[in-house]
Amino acid sequence: CIITVPHMVPEFPLIQNFVRVTPKCPSILPQELYVFHRSGLLKNFKVRTVTYSDFDDVRKLVKTIDNNEIILEDLDQFNKSRRDANGVEIQAFVAECQNQVVGIAIIRREEEIEYIRSHYNIEDFIYYNHHRREDHGHLHHLVLNPIFSHLTKHFIKEVLRLGHKTCLYYPLFPPYTSKQKVGHHTLITALNVLVPVRERRQINYPSEGLGINGPSDRILKICDPYALNH
Repeated sequence: CIITVPHMVPEFPLIQNFVRVTPKCPSILPQELYVFHRSGLLKNFKVRTVTYSDFDDVRKLVKTIDNNEIILEDLDQFNKSRRDANGVEIQAFVAECQNQVVGIAIIRREEEIEYIRSHYNIEDFIYYNHHRREDHGHLHHLVLNPIFSHLTKHFIKEVLRLGHKTCLYYPLFPPYTSKQKVGHHTLITALNVLVPVRERRQINYPSEGLGINGPSDRILKICDPYALNH
């Protein structure tokens, strides 16, 4: 199904289930193009933990994604040991429809929760003390076939349920950040269902004199700036 909509028309409920097609440059058409594939109506969309046999299917799914080798490296590490070399837990999930892999999500345990809490207004969205440390997850990769983009929120909810997490964090780095500093992250297809978290103003602590009353090194450390999504 195809819908064309003038640029200035507000988004209406039906269009939220469609995928906007990016116009080719230098297109000057006065309308936006939205499409919906009939497979998006199938009811057997399910999410499960990755198995060894999913590797080739995931490779086909992500072959056109930038930096797809990072996704495959993390997936291979998950299949080997379920954790990184430094002991950080990895969890991987696939979305499946008609016995075909249509999505992949890889998360790790959030190790920088003190830094996030001190540098971002995360408590605008959650009561921090109501969540255990292991409830916080860090989203590294999420790819979903555009046919099922209207099920992105359901996919993330299932990842949270199966991974026993209550919060997910995803950092979005500036384009000038080097690959080494970005680490094992790829651009996800789910930014539209996450909320941006405002940065907090920081206190300039004196370098000497506070002793044991000073904040921990995890709070004081300097990291490359990024936009946090929750």
